[in-house]
This record gives sequence, C-alpha cells and structure tokens, in this order.
Amino acid sequence: MPRRVVPDNLTAGVRKADRYDPRLNRAYGELARYYGVLVDPSRVRHPQDKPRVERGVSYARESFFCGRSFPTLAAWRGAAADWCREVAGQRVHGTTGERPLVAFAAREQPALQPLPARPWELVSWTSAQVHADCHLQVAGARYSVPYRFVGQQLDSRLGQTLVEIYDGATLVTTHPRQDRGRATRLDHYPEAGQAFLRATPAACLQQAQGYGAATAALVAGLLETGLLTQRREAQAILRLAERYDPARLEEACRRALAAGDGRQRTVRGILAGGHDLVPPAALPPPQPVGAFLRGPAAFLVAAEEGER
Repeated sequence: MPRRVVPDNLTAGVRKADRYDPRLNRAYGELARYYGVLVDPSRVRHPQDKPRVERGVSYARESFFCGRSFPTLAAWRGAAADWCREVAGQRVHGTTGERPLVAFAAREQPALQPLPARPWELVSWTSAQVHADCHLQVAGARYSVPYRFVGQQLDSRLGQTLVEIYDGATLVTTHPRQDRGRATRLDHYPEAGQAFLRATPAACLQQAQGYGAATAALVAGLLETGLLTQRREAQAILRLAERYDPARLEEACRRALAAGDGRQRTVRGILAGGHDLVPPAALPPPQPVGAFLRGPAAFLVAAEEGER
C-alpha cells in the first residue's frame, strides 16, 4: 500500500471537500486507517492536480477493453494482469521515457507499505431513526437500542457478521448481523417493558396456576386468542395479587367465570367492592336484562302504538 493517495473528491469517499480538513465517508476513512494510508483529496477546481492519472483511463480503455469480451469476471482479471505486465508495463512512457514496470520495480515497489495480515472486511454505514419499540431498521432487519434513544437518528456500521450502532462517535450497542427479523436485548427496554416481555404466556399461566384453578382457567381463556391486548389483560389480572390477597383473587376469578364475564375490569370490580367476601347466598339474584336497559317489552309497546 502507498503511504498517501490523492483521489478526486468523489462523493462515495469524500463527504465534504476542503483543502485543509476534508471530511471522509466513514467506511472510506476506516479503510484508510486500516491500511495506514493518508487520504489527501485533490483541490476543488484544480484539474492540474490529477491530469496524468486520468490520462491512464483512456489508454486502458482503448488498449485493453476496446473490442474484447470474456465469459467471466475471473477471466477479465486474469487478462488484465497479463496486459499490465506484457503490454502496459513494457511500453516506453511518453512523459518519463521509461518502461513503467521497470520503474515500478526499481523505485516505487520498495517504497510501498506491507499489507496487513488479514484483508479488509467490507463494511457499510447507514443512518436510521429509532422507533417507539426501541428498534431501528437496518438492511431488512430490526435491532434494539436503549429506550432513551427513541426518536433519535443513529448511525449503524454493517460488517459481515456484526452490526454496531453509534451515536455520533460513541458506540451504543452491538448485535450479530441477521438477514431479517428482530434482534432484541431485554435490558434496552424500560422497567415496565422488561416486565411485560418477561411475562410470556407460559409464565402467566404458570403464575395463575399457583393462585388456583379459577384464576388459571380465566387467564388461559384470555391467552387462548393469542392477541397482544388479551395478554396485557391477563398480566393486569395477575398484578391484582400485588394489591389483594391471592385467595381473594382466586375467589373473584371464580365468581367472574360463574357470571360469564372474565374481563379484568370485572375481576377488579369484584375485589374493589369486596363482593368476593360476601357469601353467595347474601348476594341479590342477578336481574335479567333484555334488549338495551329497558327490556324488549318497551319496544313491543312502542311498535304497537305506532301501528295504531
């Protein structure tokens, strides 16, 4: 590798052209640091900085590429290497008066730095906004970050096997790279979110079984649908055991099931009103309710009056 390169201000490599402080693309800058190369972009609107380099493009196009075709990329590369050694390297250069291959071996090759032991791992950088679920989407997959970054724009470094997420120059978190799906770390959620994720359907059912058969039956009925809202409702019922005695919760669930209403607000209302403490014989009998609260008879009378 050379110690210094003078590229054009290509947008894929130079984010902001400046004579004294050019800003490089992050992946391009990493590549330069890895190989120990100083990137010194040419001056803007100064074509004399690089005319001889660009002259080689037209020479290669006319001497090697023009009128030739190969079946594979490997064949192109092999033919290009042969052309460099036997044609381009052996011609007498019009400016220097030397054979390029001889001049390279004599002066340029000894000045090059050795390559690192491992080749450069191709990486790419992208930017994405953190959604309300503490995830950002990168290259078809979703990766979690700490919840304090929700709504912010973060930079992601995509390697072959690892995804690194940065807030400016600060590393936020890392994930193994995946093609699709979600990569989630539980500690990236706030406490309430962590509690919700830990309370899986299996964990909820196991906890409910510890309180009694009625609680387990009510919770199992809610979880049977597989809906997220029903899972939240089951978790809310189980949290009532933090405010009330588990035995009372079991009785309230039994009475809610007997009434045919296993909703959380029904169980909560039974506990809040102390109805679970009242013997069933002392409770007033349930009143049948017809259509709306007035009953079907009211509508029949109104219909008869309308006909008359």
